[in-house]
Amino acid sequence: MKAPAGGNLKNSVVVVCGVKNNDCDQDNVKSVQLQQGGTEATFRVDGLKPGSYYLLGWKDLNSSHEIDAGDYVGVYSSDGGTSATVISGATNNANVTLAQMAAPDGNAVSGTVQVPAGSAVTDVVVFTCVPGAQVGCDPDKMVASGVTADGKYLLENVPAGPFHVMAWLDVNGDRQPNAGDLYGTFRDTGGALAQVQAPRQNVDLRLDNFPTAAPSTPAPAQLGGTWISGTSTGVDYYNPGSGQWAPPSGTGVLLQIHPDGTFTRGVTVQLSNYGCTTTVIGHYTGRVRVSGSEMVLEPTSSRQKYLSSCNSSLNYDREVPNVSLPFTWELGSDGRLVLTWPSGGKTYFNRT
Repeated sequence: MKAPAGGNLKNSVVVVCGVKNNDCDQDNVKSVQLQQGGTEATFRVDGLKPGSYYLLGWKDLNSSHEIDAGDYVGVYSSDGGTSATVISGATNNANVTLAQMAAPDGNAVSGTVQVPAGSAVTDVVVFTCVPGAQVGCDPDKMVASGVTADGKYLLENVPAGPFHVMAWLDVNGDRQPNAGDLYGTFRDTGGALAQVQAPRQNVDLRLDNFPTAAPSTPAPAQLGGTWISGTSTGVDYYNPGSGQWAPPSGTGVLLQIHPDGTFTRGVTVQLSNYGCTTTVIGHYTGRVRVSGSEMVLEPTSSRQKYLSSCNSSLNYDREVPNVSLPFTWELGSDGRLVLTWPSGGKTYFNRT
């Protein structure tokens, strides 16, 4: 096997798989890992049954455990072309030349979506989510894509990253993410939520029932009540019963921690530049999970309103994905509540 000039084959993998319906038979696969370095190395795969096989080589340069952009990849081809050539289990001198896998065109992320049987994958929406400083997903950095009949999607001109990739199927047709819908977020090979950065391929998602929160438990008594940060007036600008927003004032955060362990969080951000005013208002409700000095706000409902005085085509008022917010908390000697973000930033709240 050969690597590109200047490359190193150490830890590359040679895979031989049986041919079944013009594809790899996952039940008939053998592989070996090369320990020899340099740009050329010999290999031998034993224990093959008589039959037809494909032969490929791969080095996982970015340690993603997936064949994706930037990796060394190659397939055996009798004429040196790009298409794979079927070989027999007794073939000798089947040489494979690796090349660096090209990135998707432009600044893009691609992959596939899997939905439960009976659901229409073509109705799924895939989108990017960059956690905002005060709101769940930054609306200015959200890019969305539809899904093809075979489950493939392509997100182009995505944010510089890193970001989450999420997918949503509006099963009940109410245009709001809620119980009854299907929802999924990209996870790593260990099942943990993971962020990606373009260019990236094989960012695959599996949709399941929309998550619901576990029952709430009372938060520590000293956290209860209404807290405000910034120049917010301490008013909840959204009325869930009527679905109406009151005119916002100031920039800041309202946090109400209720005795039953639930919370209400209101966020108001107003920016003015060159005569244009941009306003983002958020209303979030859910449960509070506290363990020692650790606090997590786990929303079950997240709604945002975006207003631009200079570009009304960008305005919206809608439900957005629920994103948990982890903090460490402490009460200062001055009575203020201090929430520290994972990045180290701090938000200071005064009790009303």
